[in-house]
Amino acid sequence: MAGWSQWTRRRSRHTGHAKAHARFLQHLFRGYCRLRPSGWGRRGGLSGAPMPYRPVTTFRCRGGMCLAPPQSFEAMRRKSSEVITWYNSYVDVYRRLSGSAPRTYHPFSAAGADAEGVARSGGVPHGADLSDQPHFRHWFGEGSFEVRDATVLSDLLRALELWNPMFISASAPCQGYSTADVQNLSDAPRLIALMRDHLRATGRLFALENVKGAAHDLASSAQLLYGSFFGLAVDRPRFFETSFDFVIDEYIRADGLALRKGTCLGTLRRWRRLDPFGRPELADCCVGNILPVQGKAPVGCTHEESAAAMGIDPAHMPYERLAQAIPPVYEQLVFAQACMAACARDFGVPTITFDEMMLDPESAHRTLEFWMRGAGGPSPDTGVELLGAHRDASVRETLSDAAADI
Repeated sequence: MAGWSQWTRRRSRHTGHAKAHARFLQHLFRGYCRLRPSGWGRRGGLSGAPMPYRPVTTFRCRGGMCLAPPQSFEAMRRKSSEVITWYNSYVDVYRRLSGSAPRTYHPFSAAGADAEGVARSGGVPHGADLSDQPHFRHWFGEGSFEVRDATVLSDLLRALELWNPMFISASAPCQGYSTADVQNLSDAPRLIALMRDHLRATGRLFALENVKGAAHDLASSAQLLYGSFFGLAVDRPRFFETSFDFVIDEYIRADGLALRKGTCLGTLRRWRRLDPFGRPELADCCVGNILPVQGKAPVGCTHEESAAAMGIDPAHMPYERLAQAIPPVYEQLVFAQACMAACARDFGVPTITFDEMMLDPESAHRTLEFWMRGAGGPSPDTGVELLGAHRDASVRETLSDAAADI
């Protein structure tokens, strides 16, 4: 038992679990018994016997031959930018009709990668967490964060009463759901069910975000986003369960999935792939074209390169926070569609997805311009023009002003 424990703790990370090697030896034994039924156990009985069939691991990148070129990533970044720009029009419509920028609340804010997505689309985020988050306060302003326990419904309702957000973005701790925790060592609480009940009780639009391993705890309607949908140099699969109809347009889904087939971590892979018996593969498949933003420190790349792959400013947060974050562009898409749902619910604005807009662009743009002129006013000079995404310094000024009000 002591020897088994020593193998498990010291060697399994590099050479695989002892059970995997036992399965391989059993496969060889059965194979030789089929080839030389009377040869096993007799001196020289296996001499000259051919090697039994061994399953071969086939990598998706085919040794690097199928890696997507940089031009494919750039093309997806352009396509996703078109989609984000269209949905950001609803952020502008909401601001026009409500008279103020849409506010959001982030009860598990951490350093605020999702809040950055809201800010880039013209929203005003407010963060909260169990402990102080100096990186959030530094990036969004001193009044933009509070220490609060969102798992207590009364505390959550009190915070919402003070901030009055249009949308709640909750990223419950993911460590307990992560597929990287193969030995189930994480003691992080599983809060998806609890937070879903709390968020429903608020009566506000919300989104629950978590890792791919949380699929069984999320609703079947949850949508899965990949970095390839936005041309990012990370895979970063994340589920979003929303209280409104969240759409991933085929305009980016189809090409994004095609691009993902051409991505690989290659030599930067932190955990070795396993062969059919469960043993780690010793050879790298290729050089790779995406980064693994995981762990406590970057391996084979720098903090700046990892942040660029995620679409995050390196000055926003340190690497250990970056490794737990989502790309801000994910939240841009979710938040902008939350604004679209709020416009429909509160003001009767028609919801037009990007795919639907592509079927009749002229009519779709004319419809939103009609609402931007003053909620359907008959005179074209009763409002303002339809604006694109708000990405300039005025967004930061809005954040600071809103934080000072609370």
